[in-house]
Amino acid sequence: MADDSPDNRDAICAVMAQEGYQAGRDDFLSYRDGGSGLRYVLRARDDRTGEVVAVKGFERGPGISQKHLTREVLYHRGLVHKHVVSFKRVFLTPTYLCIVMMYAPHGTVQQWLQQCGCFPEAVGRALFQQLACAVGFCHDKGIFNRDIKLENLLMTVESTPVGQHFKVQLCDFGFSKGRHDSTPKTLAGTWGYIAPEVVKSYYERRRYDGRAADIWSLGICLYRLLYGNLPMVATPDRPRQRNWWVGAEVRRLTQLHVEIPEVQELGVEDGLQKINRISDQCRRLLSRLLCADPAQRITVQELHADPWFLTDYPADLVGYNERLVQEYARDIRSQVDEMLQSEEELRELVAMSVKAPGVEWVGSPAVTASSASGFTTVGMVTESTMGQSPMHEGA
Repeated sequence: MADDSPDNRDAICAVMAQEGYQAGRDDFLSYRDGGSGLRYVLRARDDRTGEVVAVKGFERGPGISQKHLTREVLYHRGLVHKHVVSFKRVFLTPTYLCIVMMYAPHGTVQQWLQQCGCFPEAVGRALFQQLACAVGFCHDKGIFNRDIKLENLLMTVESTPVGQHFKVQLCDFGFSKGRHDSTPKTLAGTWGYIAPEVVKSYYERRRYDGRAADIWSLGICLYRLLYGNLPMVATPDRPRQRNWWVGAEVRRLTQLHVEIPEVQELGVEDGLQKINRISDQCRRLLSRLLCADPAQRITVQELHADPWFLTDYPADLVGYNERLVQEYARDIRSQVDEMLQSEEELRELVAMSVKAPGVEWVGSPAVTASSASGFTTVGMVTESTMGQSPMHEGA
């Protein structure tokens, strides 16, 4: 079929138009020829609402992991939070399973970091507070992300009476597990962000706490925001080196003490290295986040009581997660069920996507206006979600 051509972006856009989404070749935020899994991310305009949305397209067929993709769409569907990208819809085309979410135009935090090198401590804290709020809510809902990284943190710049406000939102739940799933024991995440015990699980087949692993990844995010780089070396690219590397990394990480620099390096000006001192409170928190022993690592609850973390804490986030959990029990769950596709329909669509492309496709189920509108949280998926090679082995 035409959709199997080496570069099928025009064919993808034509099928998207049949589904009510207008997009052109310039709207592809990322695109990969061939292979299974995630093939493209694009922005499109929804004919029903006029909204600009983001669409992730997964190649249909046996290469899709039904279990993991089902988790991704169901967990994402149930997370309605100002700092989590909002989920909208899933549909099938002859060749792809498509996940629709809302779009934000300002890229990922990692892209911003590449432009500026590192963030001032106050700015880094403001971004980190929002991320930690989102992760705390996911944990309250019994969901462990397992792939928290700046590439999965999306930026929206909002104008306010006092200047610009940087709003960040967590996206991508492809590696997530829930409290009712089996206890994590396999390697999942992105090298450089993976907690020591997760690496150790690959080597020793031991189970680990998904919440503590997420906290380590939060610490890596904060470290990168402030220093611009990773505190440890990522894995070699060549897969054949992986077994040797994991063994060596386990031995190193289990005795790891992450050094937290006293200063940021801000570049060279007039031949002199510009530096900025990082506060002792901040460095103490980083040490607690990046503790190699998960039993001694700071928890989400302790993080939200940390004095550095609470400095200039946004008023709209004070008690926000607690209120939202109560509203979920009272109102939000029923609103989600009314406005979005049912869990049963989503499970069926994912199950159908595992079949050979195009076999039974006659068009996706019609989506109602309320299903298309979803919630008003702003979200985006960009090419950087495909920019790093995450690891995922097993459940």
